[in-house]
Amino acid sequence: MIVRPAPVDDDNRDQRNDDRLASNAKLVPVLNLLNEPETASLTLPQLLAKCKLTGDEYMNCLRMTASSSSVVLKREPKDCWVNNYNRHLLLAWDGNLDIQYILNAYSCIAYICSYISKAEHGLSQYLKSVIENSRCANVNESDEMKQIMQAYSKKREGKTQESHEVWMTGLPEKYKSRPQTEEFEVMCLADFASTCRIVYGKQAKGKNVLPLLNDMGFVQKRTEKHAVIKYCKYSEQKNPEEYYCCLLKLYLPHRADCQLKSERCPSYQLFHDNACVQLPYNDSVERVCQIVRRNRERYEKYSRDIDNAIQEVEESGLVINEWCHLAPESELQRLECVEEMNARDEPNDNVEENVPDYNVRSKTTQMSIVTEPAAIDPAVLRDMYRNLNQKQASVFYKVRDWCIKRVCSSKPIEQFFYHINGGAGTGKSHLIKCIHADATKILQRLPRLAEEADISKQTVVLAAFTGTAAFNISGATLHCLLKLPRSLKPPYHGLGNKLDEVRAELSIAEILIIDEISMVSKDLFAYVNARLKQIKGINLPFGGMSVLAVGDFFQLPPVRQSKPLCVYDPTRLDHWRDDFKKITLTAIMRQKDDVAFAELLNRLRVKEKSDELSEMDRALLATRWMAITLRCWNCFIRTLCRLTRMTTRKTKELAEWQDWRRS
Repeated sequence: MIVRPAPVDDDNRDQRNDDRLASNAKLVPVLNLLNEPETASLTLPQLLAKCKLTGDEYMNCLRMTASSSSVVLKREPKDCWVNNYNRHLLLAWDGNLDIQYILNAYSCIAYICSYISKAEHGLSQYLKSVIENSRCANVNESDEMKQIMQAYSKKREGKTQESHEVWMTGLPEKYKSRPQTEEFEVMCLADFASTCRIVYGKQAKGKNVLPLLNDMGFVQKRTEKHAVIKYCKYSEQKNPEEYYCCLLKLYLPHRADCQLKSERCPSYQLFHDNACVQLPYNDSVERVCQIVRRNRERYEKYSRDIDNAIQEVEESGLVINEWCHLAPESELQRLECVEEMNARDEPNDNVEENVPDYNVRSKTTQMSIVTEPAAIDPAVLRDMYRNLNQKQASVFYKVRDWCIKRVCSSKPIEQFFYHINGGAGTGKSHLIKCIHADATKILQRLPRLAEEADISKQTVVLAAFTGTAAFNISGATLHCLLKLPRSLKPPYHGLGNKLDEVRAELSIAEILIIDEISMVSKDLFAYVNARLKQIKGINLPFGGMSVLAVGDFFQLPPVRQSKPLCVYDPTRLDHWRDDFKKITLTAIMRQKDDVAFAELLNRLRVKEKSDELSEMDRALLATRWMAITLRCWNCFIRTLCRLTRMTTRKTKELAEWQDWRRS
């Protein structure tokens, strides 16, 4: 319905205010009840009944509290947090829609203006305060308009495309109209921007304020801190003319752009390298390149070194892997795997097996929200497949068969939900690598990906709760992958403007593998389910994606005393209990050569605090205690040494930075 405020006369104004307060008091319980999670299952009549309101009373309260004409949509309580939509438009335009219904032309204009400036938070309030201050200062209309224009240019968030041919004058034009004194004549644009500020209104009558030429305003020297200058930077190799134009405008004193070129040197680069000029209040002629170099060193002392370092990193990559210092245990395991790979015999290329190869992904220059696992040699993969035990192989071939059906069948294939359980050393991470490599290769042959597939995006996504667990499987954290908010309490918050970005990254994803599932709480799991539904646009569990959850609930629980997934909650929908099939790995693979110690670890895994260790277990554990202690001390010392070196380097860099600031 359309709610319009009732006309108010002077005679019934007091009665109207009383009715409005009474109606507002009746609507407050409705709003409070909408914020409760259990409201999602109620209909509007049930919701109003809980608040002791009828439908007519509710409509009348809306009319009484309306201050302007507005549209009230017929919605269910569960849809109160959903943006306005139209079912016909949703079918016609498969994209992100946010519809606002309008009642007059002014609303249409206001919506368009607010949309094109939606990134400029608080700009309207800021401009109002500027207008009020300018009126209090008793300035004329022309100066008032200049102040508003200046405030708008400083406060608004302009894009790169908007930085050229702006309709108002900026700092470069004011620099060209600087005072004709000795101090300002030899001042370059960088000095003017850093050491001076433009003043308006009452500030123009302050101390040490000088007028600019051509009625461009007033300027004042900064007495305390200098300002940081920002400018567009070009590549000397790719755009030499723009590069030298930027240098000359910043560091060569000038009054007009024509002074940055000459007839003998028609280009900026030639003028910079070969020309000579005589600065005001200077009797000698000086080379342009020397003037630019002298002024530039005060602002870009280490720019060459930084550019060379960035270029070296982009060409050759990081030389040192910092992870080996932060997590030496993981680095040691990686080095052991590398040694085992190097010690293997050369594979027999003539052997033909029905095992899919693993193709190396194409390199892309764009950042992806999903970390790409390193390419694995096909010979290593074949050995990994052979080393799977019976239970691991059963899971592997179940997933493999599902992928083949998904590729070959023209009908929708029912998604799978598996939970791979097992203690430490049972080969869960090994199984993840095998499934990921095999499923990725098969799913890339989907018919819909035959022509337009982007192999930089993954069909099998690896994720975990913590960064360390995600690093170990070459994946991403769930929060980073799905852009989850910090607070996971209802109501559900959609992605908004980031939806298209995440949807593009996960456009061809078919399987989600979550490692260390014991650290995932019920709230986080429910949010992952809702977020994947939004991304995929499919109202199936997890947006129609299959989920392989890996982890042991005897290990780390969720943070902040949240409920783990294995604890059943009858008050809410439980996909974990209803849909996931549990598969437990029992064979110890990591300590398969030391069965006694492996059995001891399993006993410790399920031991209660009150259970006493047997003498045999104590004796076996004591034989390993010294090796465990030495290994922990080794890791601790390596990490401590690394932190000491980092602290020393940072202290030295800070001292150099302070010396440069003083100079």
